[in-house]
This record gives sequence, structure tokens and C-alpha cells, in this order.
Amino acid sequence: DEKGEFKTGDVIEITESRPISKTKNWVVTRLVQKAALV
Repeated sequence: DEKGEFKTGDVIEITESRPISKTKNWVVTRLVQKAALV
């Protein structure tokens, strides 16, 4: 994500959107679950 809000292992919800770049046509809608600490 652009703002650095999400980390590897986080479960997120994505939604299809207008094309943002050649290969990216989705946006993060919300954080479902934070990654568990190991």
C-alpha cells in the first residue's frame, strides 16, 4: 500500500476499481485481521 499501513501477513479486503496502473486495478478496502506475532 502507498501509505505503509499494512504489513506482510495482514489479511485485507480488496475491491476492483478503475485502472491505477498497467497491472493494478484494485484498492485496499479494509484491514480484516492484523498479522499474528511470531
